[in-house]
Amino acid sequence: MKRGFVLILVGLLLGVGSLSAQRIAVGGYVTLPSQGVRWLSDRPDLKGKALLVEFFHSANTQCRERVEEVNRLAHTYNNILNVAVVAREPVEQVVDILLHQYQYAYVALDEQGALFAQYEVPHVPYALLLSERGEVLWLGNPTHLKAETIEQLLD
Repeated sequence: MKRGFVLILVGLLLGVGSLSAQRIAVGGYVTLPSQGVRWLSDRPDLKGKALLVEFFHSANTQCRERVEEVNRLAHTYNNILNVAVVAREPVEQVVDILLHQYQYAYVALDEQGALFAQYEVPHVPYALLLSERGEVLWLGNPTHLKAETIEQLLD
């Protein structure tokens, strides 16, 4: 089981996989993400850690309002959780806003929107919390995801 998740994460980090949409549901497992995802930062160390993937757009007020909370989660739970932000905006804008201004540690660019489509992201902000095995523990609007919920799900 762990080997399968490692393959999933390698696919996420390298940006390889299929282009078909998949039904994502709590309790299900994700498959390799779509091609076209490019990491603009260091890749997260995923050994023994869960992964919170947040889909972002700089024009969205809720996304911008979540910056402090996302950074707090990444710092508070850095021993058990990595937080990656995925955006589909021009690379210059993503670098300027997400890396320089907001200083997110892990940022991926989805220029063609393939990952957004594959994970059927209905809106931004949107997030998936994945266990270290690739199980979807939570998904939805991350403004509703509280630290207590993360602690319960990762316990």
